[in-house]
Amino acid sequence: MPRRRIDEEQLLFDADRARRCASATGYRCESSLPRLPVSLTNPDPDPSLSVEVRPLGDAAVRVAVSGEIDVASAPRLEEHLERELSAGRDVELDLAQVSFIDSSGIRVLIGASRGSAEGGGAFALCEPLPDQVRRVLELTGVLAQLALTPSADADRPSGGEPR
Repeated sequence: MPRRRIDEEQLLFDADRARRCASATGYRCESSLPRLPVSLTNPDPDPSLSVEVRPLGDAAVRVAVSGEIDVASAPRLEEHLERELSAGRDVELDLAQVSFIDSSGIRVLIGASRGSAEGGGAFALCEPLPDQVRRVLELTGVLAQLALTPSADADRPSGGEPR
C-alpha cells in the first residue's frame, strides 16, 4: 500500500514519544534522531477534506472545513474538534465550503455538541450553511439540535493565523 506524507500535520515531538505513538496507531515514523521534528506518514490519508483552525481570541476557535465529510474523512474532523473542545475552547464550525456530508459527519457534529455541553463550552455551526448540508441536517432533525451563529467573518475579527 503506498504511503503519503501528511504535510499539513507535521508534528514536533520527542522522537521516542513519536515512535511509541506511531507504533500504537499504525503510523510509520520517519525520523531516527532524538529531539528533531518528526513527520508521520498515514497509510491512507484523505485528501478530500481540509480543516483549518483559527483562534478567535483566547478561549474560542473557528474550525473551517472544506471538501467532503464522509466515512473516510469524519475521523479527521472529529480529532480536530475533540482537541479544541477538550482544551476548553468554544468552537465555531464553518461548513461553508463543504460539498457533502453523510451520517458519519452528522455523528461527529452531534458528538461535538454533546462534548461541548459536558465540558461547559460552546459549539455552534456558522451560518450560512451550504444548501446540501442544511437539507441533510434538516431532514435528519439534527439542525434543530445544534446551535447556529452568524458567520465569524462578519461578527468578529480573526484572532490570528491558522494553526
